[in-house]
Amino acid sequence: MKYNPEMAINRYKTLDQIREDAKGLHTAEMFPLQFRDWNPTTGATESRFWSIKNMNTKQEICPATGDYSLIQHIDAVNWVLDSIQEAGIDGHGVLRNWGNQFKLEVFFDNFQFRDPTGEEFFIGCSLASSYSKQVGLYINPYIIRGVCSNGQIFKGGIGNVNTIYARHTGNVIERVGASSIKEMVNSIASVQGTILTMIDKANNDVITFQKVEDEVLTISKFVGGTRRAKAIIEEYNIPLTTTRLELYNIFNEYGTWTDKLSFQVQDDILSKSEELLRKGLKIDIANDVSAIADALPLAI
Repeated sequence: MKYNPEMAINRYKTLDQIREDAKGLHTAEMFPLQFRDWNPTTGATESRFWSIKNMNTKQEICPATGDYSLIQHIDAVNWVLDSIQEAGIDGHGVLRNWGNQFKLEVFFDNFQFRDPTGEEFFIGCSLASSYSKQVGLYINPYIIRGVCSNGQIFKGGIGNVNTIYARHTGNVIERVGASSIKEMVNSIASVQGTILTMIDKANNDVITFQKVEDEVLTISKFVGGTRRAKAIIEEYNIPLTTTRLELYNIFNEYGTWTDKLSFQVQDDILSKSEELLRKGLKIDIANDVSAIADALPLAI
């Protein structure tokens, strides 16, 4: 497999450096769109609908009802980092900024393990949130492959560690609670065996495509279309016979480090790679070769 030497583990920053980077995340505010009649309880008019506006771009993002809870990106980042450090854990991570959405991926310095081949893995967690209602507040278990710094988010949880998800209604941070973060952090160390079992099964699962068209069609399900599948096959020189683990690593590397992928496309590719690792792969047969001869438009 082709790995980029620039994808070293030192590409990640300390938690204190991430706090500084978080100061550059976009902020948002809510502005009233439609008013109700005067409220005798509060003595004021109330808005039924609100407009969420990105204060950096000055663009309206989307409408929201009055029960929508706007969480500033920087507040969410600091809340999770505080919970990690209060649990006595230090780490490194990367902060990805799409403006209306962001993603924080952190691995814990003292939670690492090696597979039977000696390859090193780091365990941590991932946080995502959005102003656009595209995603609520997600906190997922997370592992990083040390050789190339590819990251994998486990949206379905892993072992006895569950994903934390909250819609943007009410006091989200209070509802989730710092204790939930600490519980996830403290229990993540227990998932080593589960991860190693999945990796071992994927490494021993040999995948053989009968023709290139089958390979393109099958891979397109994981990366968002035949055009991207063809590009990835060429870039990584994927042979017709490979392993499920090799495909998983390729999809993960592409989703983790390819520049200019949108939040949704990156999230979809990493979610599909998780599905590949957990559930296996079914080869699709391209009966009509012309159906994939011309690539579909590539969403980025």
